[in-house]
Amino acid sequence: MKKNIIIAGTARAGKSTLCSMLSKELGYQHISMDAIIEGFEDVFPELGIDTHTNSIMSISKKVTPFVNALLHSGEYDKFDYGMVIDVCQLMPEDYVNHINRDLCDIFYLITESDTAEERLSVLEAFDTEKEYTFSKTHEKKMILCQEIIEESQVFKKQCEDHKLPVIDTLHDRQDKLEALLLQIKVG
Repeated sequence: MKKNIIIAGTARAGKSTLCSMLSKELGYQHISMDAIIEGFEDVFPELGIDTHTNSIMSISKKVTPFVNALLHSGEYDKFDYGMVIDVCQLMPEDYVNHINRDLCDIFYLITESDTAEERLSVLEAFDTEKEYTFSKTHEKKMILCQEIIEESQVFKKQCEDHKLPVIDTLHDRQDKLEALLLQIKVG
């Protein structure tokens, strides 16, 4: 097991949940790139990071150097465990081409399904007031679910091409997250 871990992949696949589990069980410092990216959007619009209009693929090109800088910072080198970084906007090809694999392990979580309706039923099963999707209309949730399906397919293909671990959490999500937690604990 490496000092740092990246949990990447599509929205609402269980990334934050897994990162919280790793933080609580092993002592990793949980870094939420969603919160950082939101801050960049609000405070530094000149960076051109706009999650409302730009694709994950284009945002990945801007986020990857930042993630790389976090990993090289050495901030958590004195601890047994370092960071667990939770990030949607890190494409597998950008990870392979721009991040030193010696500094971290990476796992991609996706939720691939055949239909947006199937994906919506899973989204609603895990939707709470804390989730950004909670107050969205049914129509907006359907659009989001279709986007998640398309992104999952891209993530899966790139992970297969680059031989990176990809876990589909659409069904039996909690069991799969617990199995991955155990895998990470064992090394």
